[in-house]
Amino acid sequence: MGHRIVIRNNEIIPADAILLKGHALVDFSFVTGEAVPVNKTLGEIIYAGGRQTGEAIELEVIKPVSQSYLTQLWNNEVFTRKNDKRMQTFNEKVSRYFTIILLSIAFASLIFGYQPI
Repeated sequence: MGHRIVIRNNEIIPADAILLKGHALVDFSFVTGEAVPVNKTLGEIIYAGGRQTGEAIELEVIKPVSQSYLTQLWNNEVFTRKNDKRMQTFNEKVSRYFTIILLSIAFASLIFGYQPI
């Protein structure tokens, strides 16, 4: 916290920070999926995970990486929940046999269709 860092064009912002110098045009597509870069003004908080797409900017880190917004998202229980075998969908149950059945039909059609008359 309190460290000043310089982020150049196409570099990823490693921690939550405040913009001190420069014009920030940050692409948050890695975090949110939104591909349109966001303009940030001086003094505004820029969250970790964004990619600077313009000139070099100077930031002051306000939170350690372990406490950043991006880390909180990744530690969310949605991403750590284990799969429940009881909740398999119909597609998951059928897909395991689909390829074998499809190839069997294709080979059977080839054998019966290739026999000379």
